[in-house]
Amino acid sequence: MSDFDKAAAAAMQQTSSSSFGVGDDIAVGDGASASAAAPTPPVEQYTAEERQMAQRAAEHFQQGNLEDCLQLVKQLCSAHPADWAAQQNRAVADYVRSAYFRTEEFRQTLFNVASTAKFSIDACDQIEEPDSAVLFYNLALLNFYQRQHLEARRILKAMLPLSELLEPAFYRALVMLLLDTFLKLQCPEDAIQLLADGEKVVSQADETDSALSASAVESDGGDPGRGRGAGGLERAKSDLCLIRIAALLMRRDLGSAKQLIKANRQHPSADFTRTLQFHRAHLAYLAGNLRKALRLMHDIPGTPRSPTDTGECEAVMQWNNLACVHFHLGKHNLGAFYLKRAIKENEKACSDYQAKKANGKGSHVLHHQIPLRAYSISRHYELLHNLGLELLFSGKPVQAFDYLLEVINVYPRNPRLWLRLAECSIKYQRLSNSADREFRIRQRAVKGVVGSGRHRKLLLGTGVQEIKKPWEESAAMPTPTLEFASLCVRNALLLLPQEPPFPHGDTDYHGHVLRWAETLCLPLSPAGFLRGVQLIQFRASVLTSAAYIALCLCDHLQALRYCNQLLSQPALSDCQLYLGKMYLAEAKVNLQVPEHISKDYLNDAVQLLNPASVTRVDVLPAQPPRPDDWPKRKESPAPSVSQWTPDNVLEAQNIMKYNLSVVYAIKGDFDLARQHLQDVVYNPKGQGMSPPFPAHFYFFKLYLDLMQGRRSFAQLLLKETFGHLTPNPPNWRSKPAAAAPAVAPPDASAVQPPQGALPQQ
Repeated sequence: MSDFDKAAAAAMQQTSSSSFGVGDDIAVGDGASASAAAPTPPVEQYTAEERQMAQRAAEHFQQGNLEDCLQLVKQLCSAHPADWAAQQNRAVADYVRSAYFRTEEFRQTLFNVASTAKFSIDACDQIEEPDSAVLFYNLALLNFYQRQHLEARRILKAMLPLSELLEPAFYRALVMLLLDTFLKLQCPEDAIQLLADGEKVVSQADETDSALSASAVESDGGDPGRGRGAGGLERAKSDLCLIRIAALLMRRDLGSAKQLIKANRQHPSADFTRTLQFHRAHLAYLAGNLRKALRLMHDIPGTPRSPTDTGECEAVMQWNNLACVHFHLGKHNLGAFYLKRAIKENEKACSDYQAKKANGKGSHVLHHQIPLRAYSISRHYELLHNLGLELLFSGKPVQAFDYLLEVINVYPRNPRLWLRLAECSIKYQRLSNSADREFRIRQRAVKGVVGSGRHRKLLLGTGVQEIKKPWEESAAMPTPTLEFASLCVRNALLLLPQEPPFPHGDTDYHGHVLRWAETLCLPLSPAGFLRGVQLIQFRASVLTSAAYIALCLCDHLQALRYCNQLLSQPALSDCQLYLGKMYLAEAKVNLQVPEHISKDYLNDAVQLLNPASVTRVDVLPAQPPRPDDWPKRKESPAPSVSQWTPDNVLEAQNIMKYNLSVVYAIKGDFDLARQHLQDVVYNPKGQGMSPPFPAHFYFFKLYLDLMQGRRSFAQLLLKETFGHLTPNPPNWRSKPAAAAPAVAPPDASAVQPPQGALPQQ
């Protein structure tokens, strides 16, 4: 689910208030601004009159007189057409005059200016010329607002080595924008590391500002109002504090985040207090105190500013956060209701803005008529992602599939989204593990009755499996089928980082994989990220789903490969280990059919299906022991939201005993098969399976009774379970008739591990 983070939005608002740093330092020629000077001396030197003209243009720009500014800049551009700095200033002034509407035209102008100045934008891994810093900053800012955060991060990180050559105010804006970008990309470690530089720059600017204010008091008769930038520095300090809290919450360092929140509870700014309230609710949410999170969310005051002014719609965030809390409370239908409200608020915010910019006659608002800040208003796909998850967990896989399929078109490199699509297909094919206990499924054990009197015959069913389709579904068609689910899990595995080769001589494979995973952090927009052990656990979930899908599609060899990979993974949860053994046993039983395959597969299945090996069936894995050289980090355990069956050890052992009984029957050892089956049903300690039994239990019980000549027991089972089809009571005094040799053995699919309720991450 999308997290509560609002600090990134708040910091973005503060940064955008001074957006387009080129506007603050509008410069022409070689001497008007150090941050916008040409890399080489211009062809024609500026005269003293032109320098005064450039200075007046800068003053007009800072005062908001854009028409006068543009008029002066155009004159300078006409006099010096080869000066790329003048062309850039003209583009900035014209873009600001359009209220930041013609974004694509401005972007193209910046590319043209970079081409004229011979700056390489595509290969700016490290910018060495400070003259180009303003140009690259503007491009990064455009990318940030248009949600091209990876490109923005690449440009901004290339500008960091210029810290000593840039003006302090400009470098401070650069650091703030990069911090916002790190939060958007779910990189809290990078943000915390950069925060030290940001706080250092702000503290240095604060000391300089204090010295200037003191000198102003002495020279101006004690007027302290001439101190410059005091409000901007205080706002920068507040933004850095909010960003630090957001980064600490993102990395699950709840203790440090709680202390920082308590230290800033009495902040005088209303905007800061409102954002801090979001963080308090987020802290309670991560700590598992969901009721407190709900109360804090309801206590957040509204904002008088419109979404077009702030770049964020707080109503959307509040509805979404309420849905997140109810998701973990297990109230998925209520969570889906809140998300639909959030989607309506999101559409309303976007439509209200478009209505303001229309000409009053209902004309369509063109793409170039959207201002830069409005690009970040819509949260449509993030909300669709959350709504899809709510519907999936509330038992509506088809609707969830439609929503998530729309999201995957925007975030195709998210492996978790591909797994969710596969889970939708699995749930659609088999909604729950209790389906085999339903009466309509149990009725398939007997197809019907023919004849009458002593010639009355019962027709036994052929199995619980549905009749296979005579055609194959196309895996390329985006429909909730197992064929498409197979494609989804393959995509998820391909998008995950591959494990490094195991070093020669190292015997601790699990420790090697854990140390490798701890160095990774995989962003999964629009949701959170995977890091360390979570990445390994997610890979195990994908392999579990892949093995189940392969078994359902009768691709037993591929299922065998998936199961072997799954069981070799470290940090497996108990249910993943349980399912891995069950699926591996079923795959080996099905691979036993060809005669050229060794008989050891059945013996391997018997060893895998050892009920004594099942001691726990927890969905969430225990934290593995960490070596001393691992980074120390406090993490809060994520609450479990999955309802998985079997949910207790006794039930899991009974299912494994049943499957073990089937394997013995396939081997021809019917006595052992009947012994294990009776232990499941007639356990003297009262630890047997409770009725109603799954449908395939009746098939298997009838098969064993007939194969062992226990006809009377088969009749008794039919009488107790399907009495409406067997009116004549069994003759207990007669000897059991010999079993007909034409009775087929149970399908290999009778080795049925719990299906459809794969562990969710």
